[in-house]
Amino acid sequence: WGVTPSGGSHDVGAIYKMNGDGTGLTLQKSLTDETAGNTPRSGILVASTGKLYVTTVERGGSLVEVDLVNDTFLKKVTFRGANGYTPEGSLVEGANGNIYGITSSGGDDFAGDPGTGNGILFEYDPATGSCLKKHDFEEATGKTAIGGLVLATNGLIYGVTTAGGDYSAGVLFEFDPSTGNYVKKFDFDYASTFGSPGSKLFQASNGKLYGVTRTGSHEGALFEFDPSTGNYAQRFVFNGSVETGGDPVGGVMEKNGKLYGVTNLGGESDSGVIYEFDPGTGDFSTLYDFEGGASRGSGLSLAPDGKFFSVDINGGTNGHGTLYSFDPASDEFQIRLHFDRATSGFEPEGELMRSPDGTARV
Repeated sequence: WGVTPSGGSHDVGAIYKMNGDGTGLTLQKSLTDETAGNTPRSGILVASTGKLYVTTVERGGSLVEVDLVNDTFLKKVTFRGANGYTPEGSLVEGANGNIYGITSSGGDDFAGDPGTGNGILFEYDPATGSCLKKHDFEEATGKTAIGGLVLATNGLIYGVTTAGGDYSAGVLFEFDPSTGNYVKKFDFDYASTFGSPGSKLFQASNGKLYGVTRTGSHEGALFEFDPSTGNYAQRFVFNGSVETGGDPVGGVMEKNGKLYGVTNLGGESDSGVIYEFDPGTGDFSTLYDFEGGASRGSGLSLAPDGKFFSVDINGGTNGHGTLYSFDPASDEFQIRLHFDRATSGFEPEGELMRSPDGTARV
């Protein structure tokens, strides 16, 4: 399944569903303010109960639950300020069955206007319907979280912010769901880290966390963090050239021990690339050059057939975005769908996720 922040019958966002091979895309739900808020931008969380969860951002935002069995679509939490404002990025489910997420603003410092406040980390209990603020982000230990959260194999939750910290360029943080303890693990300094964090983290099979930084232009970096030692390492620098691409977005995904990702800029047409990085050797290569200047809507998601899928926010025959696949075994790139505002939504965003019935979702 996937989401678009606009389009659908009410032009305020839609949820779509497709098969795992990218075929058979159908519009499943057109959002309205009355039923579940509007403008979804995050990827969908497939919970252990089989229910789906997604957030919307308009007028403070909401947390929405989708029950595939009973065909219900319900707003469970409304964010309006002190309890957070504008939920950001992907959700995660803890070992306790509760759902964790972040907002980019709101919290204790919310001043009544959109965008004020440093954001929060929240916990939602599906059994009781309660939503608790677990941490207020702040200048000293990181604020304005981005990209969502990742649950690591050690049972702890990790994330990044784009501001705050010792150098006001963001931090990498750790949160313990069992104790509620929040710890700043690394301070980004913009100059040496080539920008601030630009996406959520990804835990590879080697146990380390990977992410990217962005400067807002052609530069950026791929970094590595080891949760067991607390060591941070910069593994590759993007300079916007044909050889590296520039402005990495959406984080990375792993296949056969190698990491894959996309950039917005650089490459032969300065429209971005698909790249491959080997954490073991440090080898980097570009595999595909985008054309046409479309903006990447998310990073790559791996399908069971070994192909990567993702979305572009714009471009395509309708100018409303595309769904594409890439096969790293053959370097074959294929546009699977040209989005249409009314029938499939507009400007798709968020990572694709697989549901319990085997279909793919954003």
